[in-house]
This record gives sequence, C-alpha cells and structure tokens, in this order.
Amino acid sequence: MFQSLRSPSLARTAALGAILSALTTAATAQSFLETNGQLVAVSGGPTPGLAGATFGGNGAFDTPQIDESGSVLFRAQFTGGGASGADDRALFYGPAGGLQMMTRNGFQAPGMAPGITITAAPVSGGLTSLFRLSPGGASAWVTSVWNGGTTTSNDTAVYGGTQASPILLAREGDPAIGTAGANYSSQFISTLSLNVLSATANGNICFRSLLANGDVVTTPTPNNEAIYIYDATSNTTQMLFRKGDPLPGAGGFVVSAVTGPATPYVLHMNNSGQVFWEAQINLTIGTPLPTAQDNQVLLLSSLSGGHTLIAREGDAAPGTGGDFLGASGGISTWAATGSCFTPAGDILLKSDIKGPGTTAAVNDQGLFHKPAAGSLALIIRRGDPAPGAPGTTLNTITNSSMMLNSNGQYVFTGTLAGATTANDGGIWYGNTNVPGSLALLAREGDAAPGTLGASLGNALTVFQNDSDMVIVQYTLTGGDVSGTTNDQALFRWRAATGLQLLIRKGETWSQMPGETISSFGFNALPDSSGTNLGFSQAGRFVVRFGLVSTGQAVAVIDAGNTPSTSFCFGDGTGTVCPCGNNGAAGRGCANSAFANGGQLSSTGIAGASIGTDSLVLTASGIPGPGLFFQGTGQFAGGAGITFGDGLLCAGGTILRLGVVFPTGNSASYPGGLTPAPIHIGGATIAGDLRHYQCWYRDADITFCSAATYNLTQGLSLTWGP
Repeated sequence: MFQSLRSPSLARTAALGAILSALTTAATAQSFLETNGQLVAVSGGPTPGLAGATFGGNGAFDTPQIDESGSVLFRAQFTGGGASGADDRALFYGPAGGLQMMTRNGFQAPGMAPGITITAAPVSGGLTSLFRLSPGGASAWVTSVWNGGTTTSNDTAVYGGTQASPILLAREGDPAIGTAGANYSSQFISTLSLNVLSATANGNICFRSLLANGDVVTTPTPNNEAIYIYDATSNTTQMLFRKGDPLPGAGGFVVSAVTGPATPYVLHMNNSGQVFWEAQINLTIGTPLPTAQDNQVLLLSSLSGGHTLIAREGDAAPGTGGDFLGASGGISTWAATGSCFTPAGDILLKSDIKGPGTTAAVNDQGLFHKPAAGSLALIIRRGDPAPGAPGTTLNTITNSSMMLNSNGQYVFTGTLAGATTANDGGIWYGNTNVPGSLALLAREGDAAPGTLGASLGNALTVFQNDSDMVIVQYTLTGGDVSGTTNDQALFRWRAATGLQLLIRKGETWSQMPGETISSFGFNALPDSSGTNLGFSQAGRFVVRFGLVSTGQAVAVIDAGNTPSTSFCFGDGTGTVCPCGNNGAAGRGCANSAFANGGQLSSTGIAGASIGTDSLVLTASGIPGPGLFFQGTGQFAGGAGITFGDGLLCAGGTILRLGVVFPTGNSASYPGGLTPAPIHIGGATIAGDLRHYQCWYRDADITFCSAATYNLTQGLSLTWGP
C-alpha cells in the first residue's frame, strides 16, 4: 500500500535537490514566540461557553497559570452574549484550541444550597484573582457568594478539586476543623493573600484562614488563625498548625502569627505534602523571653512528619565567622517569592546578617541553602568577590528573583559594587551539589541576543525548571531600542546554548496579524513542583500580553523546544499547489480528507547526543501513513516544487527517517516501529541546519492528480550542542 513512498522517485528528487541546492536559504532567526507560540485567547476573540460573547472589559485577563499538560487557568472578563456586570467574569481552563469555561459569576455555588450563586451583592464581587492551578491539573480558587439567604457573615468560600468537580473546602461562618466551636472568620478572602494558597500535583491544597467565636481567645495567647491542608486522596481537611500552638523545640515558646513581615508571606506546599512557612514568636511566653531581635522563624511542617525549625532570627549564620541571622532592627528578610522550595524539601533562602563582623550595606546579606537532610550552609555573602566579574564584589541579592530546582541548580539576580551604573547588575547560576560552581550567567551591558545592537539592562524576573532551563526578563538599552516601545524582552537560557530570545516588546506575531505586543504579564509565584505557576517542568511558559490595539492576549510558548521555522506553505503564498488545492495558512496543500492540509510541527530539544535529543516531529491532518525525511537544502529557494498532490520542500541530500502510521489524523517520529532519535537517523551534529517534511499516503486518486500521496509544509531547525 505504501510502496510509492519507498520508490526510486524520492532518490530522483534528491538528485534534483542537489542541483538546486545553490538556491537554498537558511532559516531566519526568530523569537520562540513566532516559532513555538500558541495563541490561547485574545481580547475581542470568542468566549468559550457563551455564544455571542467576546473577551474584553476593563481587565480582560488575570495573569495565567499552566500545568504539566500544557493547559492554562485564568480569570477573564467578557462582553456580549447577554452578559451583565453580575456575570461577566469566569475562570477558564484548557489548552490552546480547547479552552473551556470552568465556572462563572452567577453560576450556582457548588456544594451550597440551591439559589446561592457565585457573586456578591448586588452585582459585583464573585470570583477573585486568587486561584491556583496544580502541576497535575487540579485547581484551588476563592470566591464570594450571595443570594439564597446568604449574609455578610458567610459570603466567602474556597474551593478545590478538578475543573469538572469542584469541592467546597471551607466557607466563612462554617465550623472550623480542629477547633472547639470556632468558625472560619469574616476576613476569609483577605487573609488568603496571593502567596498563601498552594495546590499540589496530586490535588492536595494548603490554605490559611482567620478564626472567630468558639474557643478563640485574644489573651494571653491569641489563637485566631490557622493553616489547613486538604488531602485529595481521603477527601478530608485537617488543621496543620494553629496560632498559639507551641513552637517546635525547647523553651516553651508559642507562635503569635503564622505569617511574618515579608510580602508576600512565606507559605508554600510542595508535591511531597511539606509546607515551608514563616511565623513569629509570642514575646511574652517562653524561657528566655524572646525579643524583637529573635522572634522570626521559618518552619517545615507536614501532617505526617510534624514540625521542624529551619531557621530562627538570632541563630548563628553559618560561614560568617560569628555573625547572626537577622537585621539590627530585628526583622529578617527571608526570600518570599520565586520557587526556593523543592519537592524533596531543599530550601534556598536569603537573610539579613547582623553581628560584630557585619558592616551595614557592605556584608549584611547572605544567600543560604538548607538541604533536606543537612544543615543550613552559606552560598555567598554580600561583599564577597562576584563570580565572573573581576574587580567587583556582590552588593545586593534580590530576594524576589531566586530559584532552586530539584537537581540542586539555583539562580539569583543581584547588583555589583565596584562597577558602573551601566554594568552593575548580574544574574548568577550554580549547583548546590558542586562546590565552587557559582558562575555569572549574564551581566548588565552584555549584548542582547536576537536584537540589533541592544544591550542587557536590569534583570527583572527569573524562572527556572528542572531541565537546566532559565527564563529571565530584561530591560534593554541602546542599539535598536526605541523608547519604551521595545525596551523589554524575555530570554531562555540553557548551559548548552546561552541566552536565546523568547519574546520582545514591540514584536508582531503571525497569529495576531496587525497587533503589536506592548507589555508582559506572567505568574512568577512558586508552584508545588519546584518551578513557577507560569512555567512548567515540561518547558512551557504562559504569558499575558498587552496589545497596542485591542487589549490583551494569552499565549503559551514552548521554551523547551528547539526553535524551528516553517517554510514552503501550500496556502497560495508561494508555489501553487498542483490542482489549486491550497491548504490553510502555514500548512501543506489540501488533501482528500483534510481541506486545511497536513502540518508538520516539532517538540522537544534538538541536541547532538542521545542524552539531549528529545526532538519529535509530528504530522497532523494526514489521512494515511507518512514517511518523515530530512534534507540538507530547500527546493526552489524554500518555495518548493510540485510533487504528487503537494509540494516537495526539503531537498539537497535527503535521508529517510522512518514511516509512521497515524493515530487518528496524526503521526509522530520517532514513534511506532521507528524509535531511533532523530539525530541518529539524520546523522546530524551540532551546528547542522536541516529541513524536514512528511510525505504521506492519500489513496483517493479522484481528489487531485492520479498520484496517491501528498506532503506537509517544510520545517527547518539548527541542531544545538
């Protein structure tokens, strides 16, 4: 049935490709957005689940979050379709092309009496911006409710569970679990600050609430707040810790607050069910009495493992020769943002340092690592020589831009003393398992890749996952920078490739014709897997754009993929398809089963060894088995030549990679009986530019020509080291 794809005709076209190889062109370098981006939603675009409605309003989209499947969760506003101010916001969940409305203002509140709706009197409130998407796809979200006899004493709630089956975890006014007659209090929503809600891969949820009534007291030991954990396996909620409970260890100390002065608060749960949190000690209880100089603590807790004191203000600061954790004013600056807490329980933290060997603004900060089975250790101290920047010292450590992954790799930003204002910022990268590995990743003033002469400015936000991948947001200066139009960009960094342009302000995107990106919005808060809510371990990054013309958009960029560039489209923009059978934009010529034509896409990383090559080619919209092949050049300068019912695009020296039978309407290589990594089948090495295509069976001889085959568009990429 598939002999035609194994016939000498392909060898003849390869020879023709060699003749035309002088006409080949290299793929144009583009940002990851253009090559690996998918549009999820845009202002003015249709609102799933409500006919006639479109996204829009004063604030169309909250910053989105992403799970490991590539699905996103965000709150959005919409207009039209009969929506009013009482029901014009909803939570949406799903992948690009499969987004669905999850719940909406005005809907019946799950788990409550009929008639109680997700809203607040009279037409405002409802769903809040406090929601969490777990790596496994479960969610947690907070809302106000009204109607059906609701009063201001029971009009807020927190939910968890799956998108299809939300579970009411706690409602203001309901009995508070683990207390004697107390209730979740009237400040339920405001207490659940943006960093005080976690959802893990297996659906467990951690939240904090104030308490009122019952056994709540305010003197001498207040106990009016608590931390709770919902266990998805047993479908039960338990109290983890209550204000006024004893602090672990000797001395008779008790906790006076389950948060501290850091903003946002430190309260994160990992996929192992451990909670890393911040507390303050009651100054009137214990021996010796604590003071404002030593009342700040960090704890690690779990329902099964109890509570462990990680660090206390006033403790000896390891590696400092006699100084102490904390500042002269008595308040420690613990790292509160970024993902600094791994599923294994490793912790990265920054603290102020005080003591006889400390000079203010010279050496009064430190970056520390606490392994799960070890003691706190100093990584670097303010005033130490700055790695990679001879003649300078580390001046500050930015606690809002610190990351630690499960492999011990960490990254942080800071400033330099002994440098000029044009190059006094840096970002450093190291491994806690490799002493002496701390190195400069990039420095302010370095050339900005993907720009025309621009330089890196300040590093603003950092993301990291377990795949040796860092995303960093930079300001840009000089070169092609034009005012505030294009003065920011995001870059992906890997040790093997260095910085690569992910997306830039002022960029246009083929998926949004006529639009220009004016700003970025993303969620850098930690998730439970050791990366960020906006960046998955699979390397997918979700971003909200501001647009010059029409508001906002949400897109997913696959930063884990090697950027590839499509060429040779059968959509009428280049060589005309054999029978005028043009496909959709960016695809191959139409076939008998799919009028849009076949499309070739790539996922994974194009490395140069079995250890780093995870590249997968996928042909979709094909009715029969496909032969994936590789070329060293492009036919007709990338425009292609007619071949069967389609266009032959990849030329030069052609190598057959393998035949894969489709599942449904798509086939992937490696796959089926062809498991070999692509670099082995294609005999590629680092630096090789190669072009790929899928030649597939289309048995309907009445569709176009007498040929029984067609092709996808072409795809080009350069193999990395």
